[in-house]
Amino acid sequence: YQRRVHGGDRDTEIAVGLSQPLYQTPEGPEGMANGEVSGFRLSCWSEHLNTYEPTFLAPHKIDCVRRVKEMARANWDAYIAEAPCDLPSHLLTYPYVVNQDGTMKMEDQLKFPDSDAPVCGAPQNVVPNLLTT
Repeated sequence: YQRRVHGGDRDTEIAVGLSQPLYQTPEGPEGMANGEVSGFRLSCWSEHLNTYEPTFLAPHKIDCVRRVKEMARANWDAYIAEAPCDLPSHLLTYPYVVNQDGTMKMEDQLKFPDSDAPVCGAPQNVVPNLLTT
């Protein structure tokens, strides 16, 4: 549950790496997996993007990458717009640009809308208990 917008004192995110090498298609290592991990990814994307598109079946293809980024960017643009609105889904990009050489820079949006919470935090040596409990 994302409480940053509601309470301003917590942020919860998770990243997971999953693999089912035995569920690759006969095309070889570049083939599309079709096991439970693939189903889980499709379920997560359908939930976060509030839709299903056949493009999502091939996440390794550039058309899929571009479509997901396009949808996430449209959500971010709606989120930071002057007039509040209901977002069509809840996957958003962060306002970063990744250059060809891998370096990153932040776009102009420095704070989340309607708050003083910066998009780009400062490095900390210790994570306060307030943020982790």
